[in-house]
Amino acid sequence: MGGGVVTHPQTTTGPEQRDRIAYRPSLDGIRGLAVLAVIIYHFSEEWLPGGFLGVDVFFVLSGFLITSLMLMERSRTGSTDMPHFWTRRARRLLPALFLLLTVIALTMILSPAPVKEIRRPELIASLFYVTNWQFISSGVSYFTDFVSASPLRHLWSLAIEEQFYILWPVVFVAAMRQSLKTLVVVVVVGFAASLLLLSILYDPVSPTRAYFGTDSRIHEILGGVLLALAAHKGLLNTTLSHRIARVSALPLLTLLALMVFLDDSDAFYYQGGTLLVTVAVVMLIAATEVGSPVNRLLSFRPLVLLGVVSYGAYLWHWPVSLWITPRVLGASGFSLFLLRFAATIAITAASYLVVERPIRSGRLGSIELTPRVVATGGTAAGFLVLVVILVGTAGGEALPEWAQTPEAVQQEPEVVDLSPVPTTIPIVPQLDDLDPLAVAVVGDSVAVSLLPGLRSALPAGVDLIEAAVPACPVGLEPLYDLEGNLSPYAETCNSTVESLQQLVVSGEADVVLWHDLQSTLARRSDSDELLLPGTPAWETDLHGSWDRALDRLTAGGARVVVLLPPLRSQSASGGCDSSRCEDIQAQDTTMRSVTLSWIETHADDDRVVLVRVDDLVCSAGYPCPVEIDGVQVRAGDNDRTHFTEEGSGWLAPTLLYLLGIDAPSDSSRS
Repeated sequence: MGGGVVTHPQTTTGPEQRDRIAYRPSLDGIRGLAVLAVIIYHFSEEWLPGGFLGVDVFFVLSGFLITSLMLMERSRTGSTDMPHFWTRRARRLLPALFLLLTVIALTMILSPAPVKEIRRPELIASLFYVTNWQFISSGVSYFTDFVSASPLRHLWSLAIEEQFYILWPVVFVAAMRQSLKTLVVVVVVGFAASLLLLSILYDPVSPTRAYFGTDSRIHEILGGVLLALAAHKGLLNTTLSHRIARVSALPLLTLLALMVFLDDSDAFYYQGGTLLVTVAVVMLIAATEVGSPVNRLLSFRPLVLLGVVSYGAYLWHWPVSLWITPRVLGASGFSLFLLRFAATIAITAASYLVVERPIRSGRLGSIELTPRVVATGGTAAGFLVLVVILVGTAGGEALPEWAQTPEAVQQEPEVVDLSPVPTTIPIVPQLDDLDPLAVAVVGDSVAVSLLPGLRSALPAGVDLIEAAVPACPVGLEPLYDLEGNLSPYAETCNSTVESLQQLVVSGEADVVLWHDLQSTLARRSDSDELLLPGTPAWETDLHGSWDRALDRLTAGGARVVVLLPPLRSQSASGGCDSSRCEDIQAQDTTMRSVTLSWIETHADDDRVVLVRVDDLVCSAGYPCPVEIDGVQVRAGDNDRTHFTEEGSGWLAPTLLYLLGIDAPSDSSRS
């Protein structure tokens, strides 16, 4: 991605070469391997579940290369020219980014107003390299992942790198005024603190803060910094380094194994996994620096060429995957992968030859791109891109009045309706006669968040069948975002949900707990018409999907208990402090309404009953509190939808009581 010139710590000459270092193709090979892993992961996640680790590789490389450049310049001149450093980074990074943002903003012109409202803050945050924090503050986690896949989602990592490029020279100069030892201490402390923070911030229900945070991910970049410092002190020329080089296949194989077997939701990644990745990449870079058997493999020409244009390939591959869909081309599998890959390479090559390389050279025609020229030109270009963004996301084609769903209606927090939905349906189902021996849970990640409490609260002799899948609805039909793009989790849901629901039947579940917020997404009719959430056609289609799910789950005689999704917890009346919060409240309202209307169509069907979870987690009224009886029941920050582990433990005994199950005394609420 950003990084700088892929090089080796050996100076070259010439006025424009003062902070360049001799070219090492094997390092471009590492970069090519990293971007290829990310591309495979985003195009077909099941082929390489850990392909997202390519971003981690980029982080380590960036820290190593940038710090090597700065140390060399300081050794040669005795100082660090920060304006020159930032100028080179701007010439390297801004042109391709400005082009990408302009293209995406222009595609917004014909988009519906709801899509524009979602995209505008993302585009602006991307322009200023704060995408990761914008995603954190707006709660990009469960809902945003599945409501509308963002063509800018991948820019969070570039934001972290750019923030490093801005701050690192300042830290570097300040520490070096004392001594190199001071700089080493600062880096080591920062590395340890960041690694610890990643583990502390990790939340299995919503890992957004841990994954996107600059502070929790900076240790990977600092791992590369430490390698650069070691190389500067000559530590790579030791006997130990050469012995490591002889087994250089080990870190490469470790990295490849992690990419094949590590899942992006695996807790190990947040609790030591990034350390293993960082060490593997550091060892691999160190091995290539002193010469190793893997150099020839990493110098494979196609891989090196991909590494040379890796920044552009990273920028364009994700939007390409959203633009070239199975529905658009009628392709799937390997054919779809090849089409996407070819389009990515074609756009990347054009961007590199026409936009990136000419500006990166330091001259644009007869104009020398000095720090002052770059600052002035970059500011002007950035302003023009901002204008394009604002124009592209202004207004929008309004939906017809009958189709105006809560997602399409802009409301101020003060007027969001937080009152209970009127219903004549009994709050508590009459299931005392069941005496169940097996309880199943189906649905989405909210259902998954209830599992820890149910595991601990179920008495001996009552089985728990865990058939809930994060990001998946109860129905088997594929879901789409507001722009008509297939949910990125559709393939996972298609291969998992049906088999797990069959397990519910074959496992002879007596009661099935059902929670489905994921169905808030758009659907497609039999005639391939996009059905927007909240419209009559969407509701009819969803009811049919749920009818089929009900038939499947009750085929063995089980009864289904539908949990009416409660409104998110709020800290104050009105409660919303972000547009994302308002979006989710609107989705809550839509799903509560459609759930109640579906239950009412089964008023005389003794297979299914409803539990109003509001009466359990919002007993003091609306808005629902974050804490009850001193227990944080719902996840905090911008989530407030999923149940915490303690919250599931608090709620489970009451849920089981409603099902006619007495929980052990040590699991009851205090």
